[in-house]
Amino acid sequence: MNPLLKTFDYQPTDSELAELIALRKQQIGNTSDIKLIIYHTHDSLKSLNEALGFNILTNHWNGQEFRTVGFEPSWEYLETHQHWLEVAYLFNSEKGALVLCQLPLSEPLKSLFHI
Repeated sequence: MNPLLKTFDYQPTDSELAELIALRKQQIGNTSDIKLIIYHTHDSLKSLNEALGFNILTNHWNGQEFRTVGFEPSWEYLETHQHWLEVAYLFNSEKGALVLCQLPLSEPLKSLFHI
């Protein structure tokens, strides 16, 4: 199993992360079809892509690559918190992924997320 994949019962030692996970779990309700991915600054982009199930530097729907003319990211929303970046993806009406990235980000994620 990919070490970046967690369940919504995950209890991190970082209080900001723990509060964010608890809030989203409460808001989402049934989290069984939502991947929770925790990406730390020392993790590899390859591990993130494997956990997500596609290359984060491409649009999940059309395969368009980051930094090509007209690139549109495929996330539903992106929100910056004090030490974490929250990125949500919807794959269909029931499945999705919540990616929580530890800040600061390195390239190419820093450019992708405009941080």
